[in-house]
Amino acid sequence: MKKLISLFALFILSTGIYGQSTFNKLELFLNSNNNSSEFFGNITILDNYIFGEVAIFDSINQPYTGIVKLNINGDLISKNFLQYSGARIATYQNQNFISTSDSNLVLCSNLRFDSTANWDGYLVKLDTNLDTLWTRVYDLPSNLANCTDSINVPNFFTAIKETPDKGFIITGNYQRHCINNMTNQRSFLLKVDSVGNVQWWKVYHNVKHLYDIELTDDGGYVIINKYGYSKFAKLDSLGNIQWQTSPSSYMTYVETGDITPIGNGEYIVTYTYAYNNNERNGVITYKININTQQIIWEKAYQLYHDVHCLSLNQVMGVEVNNSGDIIVWATSHVIDRPYGGGKRAAVLKLNSQGD
Repeated sequence: MKKLISLFALFILSTGIYGQSTFNKLELFLNSNNNSSEFFGNITILDNYIFGEVAIFDSINQPYTGIVKLNINGDLISKNFLQYSGARIATYQNQNFISTSDSNLVLCSNLRFDSTANWDGYLVKLDTNLDTLWTRVYDLPSNLANCTDSINVPNFFTAIKETPDKGFIITGNYQRHCINNMTNQRSFLLKVDSVGNVQWWKVYHNVKHLYDIELTDDGGYVIINKYGYSKFAKLDSLGNIQWQTSPSSYMTYVETGDITPIGNGEYIVTYTYAYNNNERNGVITYKININTQQIIWEKAYQLYHDVHCLSLNQVMGVEVNNSGDIIVWATSHVIDRPYGGGKRAAVLKLNSQGD
């Protein structure tokens, strides 16, 4: 089970952390400007402290990022507002902020440069006092994106996992041919060592909307691949696709998704899908065994409101608790499209068979 918990509102709501503490607080940690917004993008727990990545949008909708350290009761211990000269730091939800095996923290983020509006991937490693240990900036090589030489390729980091060699595997999306539209969005993997040095890039021309990755016992990876329709893909240790399979009934993968390992080669997968003539979004969840390459069960759910989970402050994820129950969370809109009105947290609890 992943230790990462994602919250998509300004509030912290934590029930029974370690079975002994419950709190509900409304806080403004990093910005006193009433014309800006601030929310948790990612939270992880380490050494009995809560560490949260706080995303900020200022009055002109420009992104910033900070890290806060809270005690188990939600009281602020310290904070670090991250800055990069000439650029702003923005982080996608919800697999971007992790604790590491050496009891430190890594934030997988992005830089938007003020002078050019171009984007690059950005890693920050911090200790538990929120002091920065190192930072790295990553620009996808132009030849890998089929772009003109020396052109800066817009690329966005979306998820990170620590690998057994203490390095990291990172997912991201880029614009093929440097043409900035959704049709040309494709995906990549980046493998770095324990101090952020590039080991390899793997660029895909037939994978898009890549927002999560999980490790496999043989040193490879699994991803959800959206290219035409939803595919679950198994990769080797260098990111080469070994096989893919698709849900049999529901294939209209809308945008974001999440994968959680549950042991013995089995994974729970969730993502949004379109229904009602593509006017509304619901949730698909399925269980897959990568040893048999079979989807064990798959279910579609239509919630009370339209589910939409793509922007920086809208998240989706899945966890499995110790009893085997499945918890899916997402952002829903209380007014129909086009995306007007308020956003609400949607939580769906299923048993181990998806009921």
